[in-house]
Amino acid sequence: MTLDTTSLPSDWNVTLSDSALGPVFPTQSDSTTLIVRLDPSANLGSNGQVDLIVTRSDDANESTTVTLQLSVAPLYLPSLDIGAVGDRGLVTIEPNQTVDLDVPVMNSGNVDDTFILQVDETTDLTDFWTNWNNNQSNNSGNSSGNNSGNNSSGNGSNGTSMPGPGKDVPQGWEVRWLDPVAVNMTAGESRNHTLRITVPPNAIPEYRGIALFAGSLGGNFSIQTVIVIEVSVISDVVVQLIHDANRTYLPGVTEQVSFNVTNNGNDETALIYQTTTDTYCSATIAGQSVGGDLQPLESETISLNITPSSYSHWNDSCTISIFAEESSTGVVHESAYTIVLGVDWGWEITPPSNTTFDAGETATIQVGVRNIGSEQDEVRFEMVGPGSISATGPPTWVTVGRGLSDVVSFQVQVPSDTNLIGSHNLTLTATGLHGGEQEVVTIPITIGARSELDLIAPQGGNVLVAAGDSSNFSVMATNGGTSALSFVLDWSGLPSSLSFDPTPPTTTVEVGQSHSIPITVVAGSSSSATSHQVTLYAKLVNSSEIIAQTSFTIEVGHSPSVRILASGDILPVGENTISSMDFVILNDGNEEDQFALALSPSTDGFEVTISPLLITLAASEQQIVTVSMRRTTATGEVNFSLVATSSNDAAVTDSYSFRASEVNLGVIAALTSTDSTASVGQTIQ
Repeated sequence: MTLDTTSLPSDWNVTLSDSALGPVFPTQSDSTTLIVRLDPSANLGSNGQVDLIVTRSDDANESTTVTLQLSVAPLYLPSLDIGAVGDRGLVTIEPNQTVDLDVPVMNSGNVDDTFILQVDETTDLTDFWTNWNNNQSNNSGNSSGNNSGNNSSGNGSNGTSMPGPGKDVPQGWEVRWLDPVAVNMTAGESRNHTLRITVPPNAIPEYRGIALFAGSLGGNFSIQTVIVIEVSVISDVVVQLIHDANRTYLPGVTEQVSFNVTNNGNDETALIYQTTTDTYCSATIAGQSVGGDLQPLESETISLNITPSSYSHWNDSCTISIFAEESSTGVVHESAYTIVLGVDWGWEITPPSNTTFDAGETATIQVGVRNIGSEQDEVRFEMVGPGSISATGPPTWVTVGRGLSDVVSFQVQVPSDTNLIGSHNLTLTATGLHGGEQEVVTIPITIGARSELDLIAPQGGNVLVAAGDSSNFSVMATNGGTSALSFVLDWSGLPSSLSFDPTPPTTTVEVGQSHSIPITVVAGSSSSATSHQVTLYAKLVNSSEIIAQTSFTIEVGHSPSVRILASGDILPVGENTISSMDFVILNDGNEEDQFALALSPSTDGFEVTISPLLITLAASEQQIVTVSMRRTTATGEVNFSLVATSSNDAAVTDSYSFRASEVNLGVIAALTSTDSTASVGQTIQ
């Protein structure tokens, strides 16, 4: 058997399945098969014929010819080429993303046609993944239905089963053809139609099957193909500072800072946290460095202990890098947080312990000052005290480095006339230069009792006393101090001839009171008439401390006195010779005096000589005065008195009486108590 295809267009391919049959016995028959193939691109008018020639194998001249007429039937066949879409039909789209896909729509039939394009969701992705893994293009997908022509391929269904617009698209998704009708496509024509796919922002990572339908209006025939949308994994982690407006970063001071970490991706994740910093600070994760499982849009809080370096300064900055690594994917998200160092001004004052001052004392106290701020600063001081207590400190600003200490000295002066006593406080105010902050501390002090006594001398500053006599005077004591005073009096400058008798007693004077102290001065009889500068001292009973003194003059007055002494009281006086009698004149006064000597009563009838007639004697000094007499006209015994009169006080006199007796013949020896001394060869009368 042979074929004659000379009248057959090239679109056709006809072959025999058998080249020979038989043997075929009489009245019997046999059959063979012709295989007819038509090129898919064959035109509708590409018709022809083929002759089947059957020839006996034993007689070449015996043959039969059968002619087969072949014509091209109309073919309505849309197709969608998804091999050009994405990765062979696998399209990756992120959440909240819209993608326009150009899908080639082809008229694979042999007649002009119009196609309706539709979409639907499918969950059966088995064939897709099989073809995709075999690296095959799923051009027309799984077509179904039977067309109205003589189509010998595909399993068809009529158009009545096509889904409606957007049927069963995933909730929240948008999947639609922008131009759902391919109008008047010629046979073999290909056009790109746009398929718009919008994935909602909350889409999770998954594979979604989308069935694409193309239906022929001419042939009531539709095909289906599947593309797969891969919702990609979005790794998006946002780290945000939990704001703290009052936070100040200081050198060496650790601050715990909290951050809010949000999973803005579309898949569950767990994060591992790490930090790095630059030069001026350090940062560590407070607590666990592994976070919990975060669903999309869930948040968790992490805390960092951030410590600026101790050598950093005001306005220095430091950047902290926070790394959040997704434990499942290894994706690392980096966030940066920059801090700027602030400043804190402050001072710490350490006052001294209680200091005791006496009235009138100036002493130095020392105060410790420490800069507890974060930068070098300067400080000035002002110290005030109660009453008239004054304090003087540094006149200018004192510079102290941060974290350092210094000692500042103050001169505190307590006036001698202060009325303060006991516990009091000084107030110290330290004011910083840059921050203006003030630190006020109290410094306890104790003011000792002020012993102030005023001794007032007797009026006029002079006390007059006569020798052998006494004189009373008083000293006024006024307590101007702050406590009662008990004291005794002591003195200097008082000669032995004078004494205070009785001794002034212990005296107590209350605060603000005055007391008159009576004193009696006694002058011995031998006291010289002179002035003595005497100083009285007031001495505290407990300590003998001299707390006051006063000076005055004690003047011993002149006390003239004279005595006349003699060994007898009879002086024989005759006419022929001169008789003499010696008298001792003694100055019993307390100062030098001059005495005039005279006889009383009248010496008429006598010749009288007194030698010396005027004598000057120091106190207690004596001198012999000789009275010589001779009778002239006087007769009988006459009584006389030798009178010595002080030239300082005429009322001060002394007299010695004697009798001038007549001289009778005979010898009378009279012995006197007068001592006479003569050298060898001299005469004693």
